[in-house]
Amino acid sequence: MIWVVLMSLNMIAWKRDNPGQPVPLAMFATTATAYLWAWAATGVLLELICILIPRAFGWTDLIDAALGRTLFSVTLHGIVYFWLMPAYIAFYTLLPQAAGGRLYSDTMGRLTFIMFLVFSLPVGLHHLLADPEHGSGFKFLQSFLTSLSCCQL
Repeated sequence: MIWVVLMSLNMIAWKRDNPGQPVPLAMFATTATAYLWAWAATGVLLELICILIPRAFGWTDLIDAALGRTLFSVTLHGIVYFWLMPAYIAFYTLLPQAAGGRLYSDTMGRLTFIMFLVFSLPVGLHHLLADPEHGSGFKFLQSFLTSLSCCQL
């Protein structure tokens, strides 16, 4: 989480030092990756803090397996996308430069990383489609978001 805060502070500092100029795409994408990491870590952190640690210290006898599965599923695909993001950053920033050109649209490159954040955030929850604890409305929403995420890639 320290990295997430540092990336946010660096982005703010760059914008302050370079008013009116867009943040370089590589920095924008790396900051998006940091935010994706923060989201992915949130599920496991909540499970650890709210379920596992209180149980380990004997503060509660209850372990909510359905909530634990749900929180862990928040983390699943966020972690997968987290290690894929450097490849996308390279494809959008380094590859065009190495080929002697430039990215066809800086705006669309930025939109790609914003879409990763929007569509990748809840997509790990599709692993709960067979879970009896979740209703059909939740499962339909996850199916829809998963199909949007697959279309993005």
